[in-house]
Amino acid sequence: MTMDIHKISFLTLNSDESIKIFLLYNNRLKNNSNSYFSIDYYFNRFLLLSKDKRKIFSKDKFDIGFHDKTKFKINTGNHNPIKRRPYRIPYAEQFEVDNMIKEMKDIKIIRKSKSPWAFPFVIVQKKDGTYRFCFDYRKLNEITIRDNYPLPLIEETIDSLEGSKFFSSLDKFLKVNQQASAQIYC
Repeated sequence: MTMDIHKISFLTLNSDESIKIFLLYNNRLKNNSNSYFSIDYYFNRFLLLSKDKRKIFSKDKFDIGFHDKTKFKINTGNHNPIKRRPYRIPYAEQFEVDNMIKEMKDIKIIRKSKSPWAFPFVIVQKKDGTYRFCFDYRKLNEITIRDNYPLPLIEETIDSLEGSKFFSSLDKFLKVNQQASAQIYC
């Protein structure tokens, strides 16, 4: 199947809020009543919706949102807390780690903790040259009591997309920090 790519657009909501929107589409899209709407029709509808729902889009990489309607808790039964010593951080990366921690503290993504649980981390350089934290939770995974929830079949999930006209890809930056955790540690 060949697809003609007609537009890559950038949407700016106002001077300080910018949303990058990449639209790749066929020449025309067909609706259920067999009449055709131009892509401009869909694009204009999207513009109106995105301006109306401006709050759901990030203003910058640290405007990540926060969900506090439910509290996240890891069920470890009555297992004693695990406290592992930190990994050594190479001197060349220490400056980057300090900056990342300071940045996240300043905007209240992280705070000082008195938890009896502690896990080491490393930082990994991403393709774009920035870094991210990678925590070693293997010991926690060993003692976690798993929920019995069967995952849906991937084939059924893919089949459910049949007939869809638009697809998007969302990046949940710092996703682990978007969910409130219970005050009782693990």
